[in-house]
Amino acid sequence: MSHWLTASCASLFAVVTLTSPATAWAGPKHDRSSSAHTHMPALQELLDKAGWTATPELSGVFQVGRVFQNQGGTHTLMVRSCFDAPTGTDTYTSTEMVSNLQAGVKVKFGMGSVQASGELVKKMSFSTPSHHTIERLAMLPTPECEALLAKVPQDQLAHMYAVQEVLTAEISEQTCGRLDAEGRFVGLGKAEVELARSCMIESLEPVAVGYRVVSLADLGISERGLGPVNPDCPWGQITHAHSTMTSLTINTQTHDVRGRDQRVALVNQLHLCGAHEAAASFDAWRQSRRVVNITGATLVGFYPFGIGILAAGKAHKHRMEMEAWLTNPSVGPPPSRGKRKRR
Repeated sequence: MSHWLTASCASLFAVVTLTSPATAWAGPKHDRSSSAHTHMPALQELLDKAGWTATPELSGVFQVGRVFQNQGGTHTLMVRSCFDAPTGTDTYTSTEMVSNLQAGVKVKFGMGSVQASGELVKKMSFSTPSHHTIERLAMLPTPECEALLAKVPQDQLAHMYAVQEVLTAEISEQTCGRLDAEGRFVGLGKAEVELARSCMIESLEPVAVGYRVVSLADLGISERGLGPVNPDCPWGQITHAHSTMTSLTINTQTHDVRGRDQRVALVNQLHLCGAHEAAASFDAWRQSRRVVNITGATLVGFYPFGIGILAAGKAHKHRMEMEAWLTNPSVGPPPSRGKRKRR
């Protein structure tokens, strides 16, 4: 009998010995799986991986078609609307990006405060994002935009860019917490209940999550002048212009300006290349030159001789203005000298 009891107790002890560690391990194993969601990616890292730039403070000022200047990490809005082209909106379908945004990502506080218990961060969950774009070939600055950019010092143009794409989404949930030693998100305790409540917000409108840009240099806006170079422009980027009474040389091409058909064709080409001011000066030059020619051909002609001399002076003035607009379109000709007032 005692032998049977001894065997039974030994079997029971073996069962307890074998099952107790498994039972004890089941709890922590379940806890580990439930806390796996705390290993969230940082929003900036997620966007960088997908080729996006994180929007500073999710600011809604970053919209398609706007021009900014990057000054040491500070982004200044320079032109609110620069392109006369529609913005397309589509649902963003990147599986990894969408799933992570909906599950939750880590975002630093604006102050970036760090305390002994860990860095204070926000956990943000977003709705399905929308992708807003403008066609690259449609990014041609309007005359109003060119006029604004002409006021910018040339050495600052290299630090300016235009927003081509924006990723927006509504904030479905936001909570605050801290990062533990392993970088996991841990909710705030009871001692920080007020801070936790202030973090629990939702956005009624979509916020700008990320954006993509095109530099002004890539748009063809050079340090010499404004306006992208039209691929159909016969001269390309204009760097040289010279004119005589009968011809106009642009870069290496010389054009005869005598005859109505030649003048009309040349004016159309100037407009095609975006040289609108130069085209206007060209027309004024040829009109004044026509008065000079008529006066000279008929001696006194249809106009008094003094008008012919005055027209010759105007022709020269408009010809110089045209050359100035062609070679330096962002500045143009120097202002004309005003008449001094008599004392």
